Amino acid sequence: MKEEDIPKILEAIYKTGFVTEYEVSNILSKHGWFTLNNRYYLDDHTGISREIDIIAYKTTKIHNLLVYTALIISCKKSNDDSWVFYTKKLNKTDPNLIFENLDNWTNEKLLTNFESKSKLEEVIKNQINTNTNLNTFFDIENNVFAMQEINRKNFTQKNDQNIYNSIISVLKAKEFEQNSLSNRKKNKNVYNFFNISIQDLEMLEFHPENSKTPLREISHIKYINWFIINKKDKFHLIHFVQYSYFEQFLKGLDSLHDFLTNEYLKQLEEIKRTFYSNYSLFLTYLKEIQKEISNDIYFELKYDAKIINENGLNVTFGTDPKNSKLIFFLGIVNEEAVYYCNNSEKLKKELMEKLGKYHFFLINFEFQGIDEDLPF
Repeated sequence: MKEEDIPKILEAIYKTGFVTEYEVSNILSKHGWFTLNNRYYLDDHTGISREIDIIAYKTTKIHNLLVYTALIISCKKSNDDSWVFYTKKLNKTDPNLIFENLDNWTNEKLLTNFESKSKLEEVIKNQINTNTNLNTFFDIENNVFAMQEINRKNFTQKNDQNIYNSIISVLKAKEFEQNSLSNRKKNKNVYNFFNISIQDLEMLEFHPENSKTPLREISHIKYINWFIINKKDKFHLIHFVQYSYFEQFLKGLDSLHDFLTNEYLKQLEEIKRTFYSNYSLFLTYLKEIQKEISNDIYFELKYDAKIINENGLNVTFGTDPKNSKLIFFLGIVNEEAVYYCNNSEKLKKELMEKLGKYHFFLINFEFQGIDEDLPF
């Protein structure tokens, strides 16, 4: 390398987006986010491997649940161009728009059966006008109906291809990561995804309805639309963020992670409180392990205690909400067997360990013979 070439090479490097990616990663790390740079994903349309600039995440554990806030980030840089977002007043009664859109995934079936997502979106809806941070991330006043790249040197219009590419790369990477979670994640998790396009360039909003100042410089704008990714028509929210504003924007995401974690904690406590009176909650995992539990009890009673002669047991479940108990119905009339089960520390320990693998709180239970509520 020639000494006189170094300034030219450096100038070329600083014109690229790689330096912006580097700085964004440093800001994320400073705020306690873990980062993955240039992670590859499979393009659902072409089948070709592509890369997303940055994936960043924070995680907090509550009970047995890991709460993730995940950022899918594209970085763009230009010294010559501006991105212009054309907006109009948003009709908030439009049934085709979802304003409290929370893009999340969970493998905790208790949260799914609790309708966690819709409840959390309702919380956001109720607080969006009083909570400044929720307002920043979810409230939308103006609807972006078009986007344009403009060259600042000669003020000529370019198409929106670079803007569109930044959106699609983020959404495809997000969908790829989200769809892979069910195969990768074995512990209980909930992920909240945010799509972010960071620009180290001038961002402008053109709002023709504002006759006095139709054009203004902006640092953050939200874009909502339907996109077909992986052959699925889905609603997506994308944050366009000016690089110089990103650290301030990230402080809001720090607070948002804490807010979401606290809301999930409230939901888990509500699940625990209503577990014995909510049919869908207490049966969430019991259906999956019903046969296993039946076999455990059967072998204990027949071969260890030698109390029953049946060829098998089909244990069913009920609850006693008043005393906060789960009821195991043995399905047989045998008071000795019921007494044995209720007093066998060995059997109760085995069942408590089994139930503990699926539930984040201690399950109280007792044994009975026949479910007297059976209609026939």
